This record gives sequence, structure tokens and C-alpha cells, in this order.
Amino acid sequence: MNTKLNLQERLTKWWLKSNGRKFIETKQFNLPGNKTVKAYLFEKLNDDTLGQLTPFGTIILNKKTTEFQTNALNYVLLHELGHKKLNILISIPMIIGVLSTLFTLVITISGLIAFSIGFIITRNRALPLMITSTIISVPIIAGAYIVLQYTLEGYADYQAIKAMKPKKFLKARAQIKERNKNNKYPKWYIYLMKATYPNAKWTIKIYEHFNKKTINSTTNK
Repeated sequence: MNTKLNLQERLTKWWLKSNGRKFIETKQFNLPGNKTVKAYLFEKLNDDTLGQLTPFGTIILNKKTTEFQTNALNYVLLHELGHKKLNILISIPMIIGVLSTLFTLVITISGLIAFSIGFIITRNRALPLMITSTIISVPIIAGAYIVLQYTLEGYADYQAIKAMKPKKFLKARAQIKERNKNNKYPKWYIYLMKATYPNAKWTIKIYEHFNKKTINSTTNK
């Protein structure tokens, strides 16, 4: 057996287990353009995650997602493949981990600097300065995270559009939105999703802008 594949499989199963998800099976899926992709199916109660790219370059898929219509299922898989294609620090979870570490470092360093300045200037103003520096740092880091996440998700959707074309992409997004109507997400989560996931129509406009020649040649045939 290929050592790399064996290691990826072990790490992926460990990743699922560490997140409280039960591994079911691996499955091959056929995608547009005669492509196939391997996914690791999992189950977890009250887990609405459709699919995800792991830090090890593998795709995990909620078993509930396999019940989607073919078009919607293809979108989920192509979206995750889009993340893999970007290949920045291997995957989104890895990037989030790096950002979390940077966030902690910035808060810690800014706090220490503020404390030192406060101690030098006046001993009783150290705490207010520390609080002020933290208040300034948090929005900066949060803003950087939102911009990065927005870009990554937009790129993944862009790749999905390239593979399945705009009409099918919009149809898939609509199908998933319809299925999610019964899910009662907290308001903060809804706002976060709106802030970090680009509007589908905007992504299509970007796709059309950068693929004018391809679109025109297809239309003229």
C-alpha cells in the first residue's frame, strides 16, 4: 500500500475522531468533466457541516450530504476541491490554526508592551493601557480573518463554477439553501457566514469577467 495514502487515511480518521465525528467509510464520487474524488464519510449528531478539507489534503463529507440531489452534492465536493487547489498552507483549518496562534501572540505581546509602557509612565495606568491595546488589536485580527476567509471561500466557489458552470452552480446553492431552512442557526453564526462567504452572483460575475473568451467561444458554437 502507498505509504503516503496510508498516512493520510490514518490522519484523516484521527481528525474525525478528535472532532467527535464517527468515520463511516471512504467513497469515490463521479464529478463533472469525468473526474472522480475520494471522500471520507462521517456521522455526528447535530453536525450541519456539509464537507470539509482536512489539513492533510483529504475531503471529509457528512453522510447527510450524500442525500443531496446530484447537483448540490457535486457543488459541495467541487467547492472542497477548490480549497485543495489553492494549496495555501495545505488547507483552511491549517490557516485558521495559524491565525489563532497569531491572534494569541498579538494579544500577548501588545499586552506586555502596554503593561511595560504603563509601568514606566505611571504604575497605576498599566491596566487601562493593556485593555486599550487589546481593544485595538482584536478588530484588526478579526478583520484580517474575515478578509482571508472571504477570499478563500470565494476562490473555492470560483473553482466550482468553472467545473459545473453558473446555472448549475446557482441551482445547487438554491437547493442547499432550501434544505437548510429548517436548521435553526444562532444569529451570530448567520452574520458570520454572510461576512465570510461571498454572494453567489458576485462570484459568477468575477468568473464571467476572467473567462470571457471561453464563454463567448462556447456560446458561438
